[in-house]
Amino acid sequence: MTKMFMYPVALDPFSGRALAGKEEIEAHYAGQLGRVKLASDSIAGGAPTLIGEFGIPFDLDGGSAYEAWARGDRSAAPWSAHLIALDLMYNALDRHLLSSTQWNYAASNRNDPACGDGWNQEDLSVFSRDQQDAPGNPDSGGRAIEGFVRPYVRACQGVLTSMAFDRATGDFCFAFDANPAVSAPTEVYLPRIQYPDDVLIEAPEDVAIERGELPPTIAFRAARAGAHTVTIRRRR
Repeated sequence: MTKMFMYPVALDPFSGRALAGKEEIEAHYAGQLGRVKLASDSIAGGAPTLIGEFGIPFDLDGGSAYEAWARGDRSAAPWSAHLIALDLMYNALDRHLLSSTQWNYAASNRNDPACGDGWNQEDLSVFSRDQQDAPGNPDSGGRAIEGFVRPYVRACQGVLTSMAFDRATGDFCFAFDANPAVSAPTEVYLPRIQYPDDVLIEAPEDVAIERGELPPTIAFRAARAGAHTVTIRRRR
């Protein structure tokens, strides 16, 4: 609401308690999102949960990133707070295995607070026309994309039980209860911005690894029912 991102010390607006460090801030986000997921319990038989409008305002901290852009700074530095904020929020989503859609994509948006993505000055657009010419980000126009373009399990041969990604190290770990009666494998999406080179995979012996086509995917086919854990790492 304030368009300020407080880090590494934040404030719980509900209790007034100070939150110190990545772990406490992320846990706070997870607590809020967890309450949204629990709302499905009020529906007979339960229901899937989709966070339909999710993201951050890109004019954080008085539009400081836009001011840096206007001065000619095309590095990643002006967007560092945005990356951290998105990372913490997506980590919280992953804790609950929640799905979300980014709000929003505005094709006419610019790195200018006067634009405000054309919708009530909310400025949540993941796209900016200015970004299309940014070094290392040709044609995509995405802003702080490393914060929300992440690996995830997009189909599961059974029941997905956990999923976690460490953006700093590139480690992606997921666990699932496999059902070999399901003919389709578990599919994992690995964006090239997070994994520009080949990856190292740690998987149980009875889980076959199948390399996919573009977009970059890896499939895992379990031959045994029960719990399995897979870890994917950046090759350094």
